[in-house]
Amino acid sequence: MMNQKNLGNNRDLILEKPLCILDLETTGTRFKEDRIVQIAIIKLAIDRSQPDKEYNQLINPLIPIPQEASQVHKITDEMVLDKPTFQEKAAEIFDFINGCDLCGFSIQNFDLKLLTVEFDRVGFDLFHFRDFRVVDVKNIFHVKEPRTLTAALKFYCNKAFENAHDALHDVRATKEVLLGQLKRYPDLEANVEFLEKNYSPPLAFLDKGFQLYEKNGEAYFGFGSHKDKKIKDVLRTNPGYIDWMYRQNFHKSTMEIIEKHR
Repeated sequence: MMNQKNLGNNRDLILEKPLCILDLETTGTRFKEDRIVQIAIIKLAIDRSQPDKEYNQLINPLIPIPQEASQVHKITDEMVLDKPTFQEKAAEIFDFINGCDLCGFSIQNFDLKLLTVEFDRVGFDLFHFRDFRVVDVKNIFHVKEPRTLTAALKFYCNKAFENAHDALHDVRATKEVLLGQLKRYPDLEANVEFLEKNYSPPLAFLDKGFQLYEKNGEAYFGFGSHKDKKIKDVLRTNPGYIDWMYRQNFHKSTMEIIEKHR
């Protein structure tokens, strides 16, 4: 049963778990290659009368930050030179979000994937994106009013967004947009289960390499010459393809799932 303290006014969120609204600033937009340079999270308590908790950390990506990325988020190599690496902060970040639901603006398209890759890169195996329910505020916005986060803040909250592309400001704006959406649309139920089911269906990927996906209880390839073919069919008709994958050093979780189908 939900805590009655959680009901709130003005169609505030009803939470079964704390909700962590997350945003990343990065070295680029390739989730498999790029790195985090800032991570910010706002944790909303189940009891909505309690204050939010904030986590905000600059990260040394251990690779140069391209100038075009710095022009967007204003974070430079010099600013992160003495900051901790993701490996040094991985356990702390996981502890902050563990046991929570996740939320963000376009979190499913990028942030959740890159966060998975970063945890995996440093050998932190406790994190798996499939363990979290996710609300992608952008999906709600694009169904209701297709625009950007800046426009969303103006549309729902009548506020100008003057600090876009700073992760902490982005998660604060995302929180306001989500609460604004709940107030504007009576058909939105104010709970994570409804918002995920209707606007942020879980990623269909099975593996941390984001190469295999599930449909109707079957596992499929999501890439290459066998894209959209069932794993079990490829194993039967072209086992040499699997040998090629081993030589190409695909992610271990990808290969473990394939092996389960032999």
